[in-house]
Amino acid sequence: MNNLVFPILKLLADGRFHSGEDIARQFSVTRASVWNAIQAAESLGIEIFSVRGRGYRLPQAVQLLEKDAVQQALGSNALPQAQAFTLQVLDEIDSTNRYLMQQAGQGAPHGSVVAALLQTQGRGRRGRSWQAALGAGLTFSLLWRFQLGAAALSGLSLAVGLALVRTCTSLACKVPG
Repeated sequence: MNNLVFPILKLLADGRFHSGEDIARQFSVTRASVWNAIQAAESLGIEIFSVRGRGYRLPQAVQLLEKDAVQQALGSNALPQAQAFTLQVLDEIDSTNRYLMQQAGQGAPHGSVVAALLQTQGRGRRGRSWQAALGAGLTFSLLWRFQLGAAALSGLSLAVGLALVRTCTSLACKVPG
């Protein structure tokens, strides 16, 4: 993976045009390096507009998940339990679930959260593929160890979904449908 892809995408997240020359100067690289990073981003399925004389931009502004911003937002509003979470935000990963399962096998603590700006091979319920466009949603997995095992968890996904909708609504987030 090209190391410039996500730094450039974070720059383009404002939805405005940025010239290849300005981007190259900001990252101390050549314009060819910028072009290669743009090509690598497009190979991940990210649409980037390129207009001669104006530069590069995403189709629209996106808000990308930032670890520091999440932790700051939790700050004084956090429930005491939120302090028990360990957050890791990755730029790109095949599957947050697969990654966190590997981490769990290596002793990752209860309450570990792995989020990704871009997930390429996520798995949803019943083995369905799970994909979200860059900045279009939250893609994360949470390691939660239950004392009673999986048999005691029927209906949990419905309860979690309802809790998320209520929380997002109370925070004035845009909730589909």
